[in-house]
Amino acid sequence: MEDLFCLADVEYVLFVGEGNFSFSTSMIKFWQLSLSNSEFRQEDRNICEFKLSNVYATCYENEPVSDKAKENIEILKEMGVNVRTGFDATKRLRLKCKYFDKIIFMFPHVGGKMKIQKNRQLLENFATNISNHLNPNNPWAQVIITLCGGQGGTPFDPVKRSESDTWQALKMAALGNL
Repeated sequence: MEDLFCLADVEYVLFVGEGNFSFSTSMIKFWQLSLSNSEFRQEDRNICEFKLSNVYATCYENEPVSDKAKENIEILKEMGVNVRTGFDATKRLRLKCKYFDKIIFMFPHVGGKMKIQKNRQLLENFATNISNHLNPNNPWAQVIITLCGGQGGTPFDPVKRSESDTWQALKMAALGNL
């Protein structure tokens, strides 16, 4: 969990699949507050030249999904964050930034229930594409994917399911060279 909050060795960040942009808005506000705290800056000497203009927040939908999404998009843009709609992270990225130090995908899903195969395919396609966009010069570059308990099928899941009833997150990430 602390990997989400940490900015050590991070210069460029990509948020994927944001929906209403609530998560990226919260994280940006947290980072902004942390960076303005002089104690935080002195404790973590590995902070690169992190700027909010190096953050990209994206959603798959072509238009904001709600009034809250519109509000969050405006907040992010006012803070200098790059916001993109209609962004498919399973396909070639068309952004100014080619490499990222931290890529965050919160609760990826294709929608609907009982579409395990499609969700596995989403994770594999995402991992295959996004592995080309991790900063090759940063050994700490990372992809963070969060799933509901039991979905991932990892030893860390708090809910244990049979492997056939999970998204097999580790296998899908490995197929994508992560």
